[in-house]
Amino acid sequence: MRPRKALLVFGLAAVTGLSLLAIGCSGDSKSSNLTPGSLSDPNFVAVQNEVNNLIDSTVSYISLGLKNLLVLPGDTDVIIVSYGPTPGDSVSADYVYENGWHIVSWTGSFSGKTSSFKDSIQFLDSLGQPQQDNNSTETLIYKHRWVEISFDTTVSYTDYSGVVALTLDNLGSGSATVNGFHSFDVSIKIVTVDSTVWRDISVEGTVSNLAIIDVPGGWLQNCPLSGTIGATANMTYTKDNGIPVTSDWSFSMKFTDGLISVNAVSGNTAWSYTEQVCFAP
Repeated sequence: MRPRKALLVFGLAAVTGLSLLAIGCSGDSKSSNLTPGSLSDPNFVAVQNEVNNLIDSTVSYISLGLKNLLVLPGDTDVIIVSYGPTPGDSVSADYVYENGWHIVSWTGSFSGKTSSFKDSIQFLDSLGQPQQDNNSTETLIYKHRWVEISFDTTVSYTDYSGVVALTLDNLGSGSATVNGFHSFDVSIKIVTVDSTVWRDISVEGTVSNLAIIDVPGGWLQNCPLSGTIGATANMTYTKDNGIPVTSDWSFSMKFTDGLISVNAVSGNTAWSYTEQVCFAP
């Protein structure tokens, strides 16, 4: 099929505020050796911001992926097979259907950045066979790759690149599960009157058995009732001409009706907090 232009509509869920709780270490020997960390530690805050980004955007990708069940890609010039960050409310992008995949891609410039993404989505029936339309979708698979690079690196900037691949199973039932991975790299430069700071952070996340339920009107909600996200992060911090300092982090996150409980560890230090990411029906 020849590529054609498609109008893509994008909307990310708003990020909710954090509700931070004091740490409660468990009684096992490993956690008893951990020192409670400060929730205002600037290194923790920097990594936490990106892990929260991982959580919130994963939930948003689920929602935008589910919207593909509401239309048939071949019916109209308005293709909803897109769920990644795009500049503004809509852009013109390239679309093609090949080898069982609906593929949307775009490259351009906006707000002082070059940006590109490639979205791939696939509908599978109950036998695991690819379907061009969504009439009998039992499984929805989607992949998203994106890059944002700043033109001017002499000033403060933030650049991102990443990939997400999620599989939504059991869509023929009233309760579906989401599994997959989500990873990205972010480069942050902060220029102030007296110093320049760089933070390079890599986050790799694994999505396991996030449970969402059908509601009257179809798969219109994306709030996990249960399931987990595990993540590792690596950060390199450099100030002015100083020696780069690298740290490694691990996060375990559990959903309960849209509330996520997070435990983080770096070295011998541990943090805990909760966030109401969304509200389950």
